[in-house]
Amino acid sequence: MLDGLMAALDETSIPFVLMAWDHAPDDLYGVVTLNDQTALSTDANAASETMLEGYIDVFTRTADYDEKQEVEDCLRGLGIWFALESVQYEDDTKYIHLEWRWRDTNGSAI
Repeated sequence: MLDGLMAALDETSIPFVLMAWDHAPDDLYGVVTLNDQTALSTDANAASETMLEGYIDVFTRTADYDEKQEVEDCLRGLGIWFALESVQYEDDTKYIHLEWRWRDTNGSAI
């Protein structure tokens, strides 16, 4: 369903999976989730055009933010709208967690 987005993210140095890992890598990994779809309110048949929405989460142990740039370059390259929602340190896992919200405004994620 998100073949375009997953293929583009596979070109980064970050191992990604759709929805959930059975066993996540130890140092760096990413997760792509599909959250919703938004209907365009352009005519009487609003469901005729929809945009998929979701989140990209990256978990890293380093604070150099190369991974941030890689993900954002990937999304820009596809022309997908995105916003960095949060960057947080998770005390229990010792990971830095970066979270982007994305919206497939042009159908590139599919």
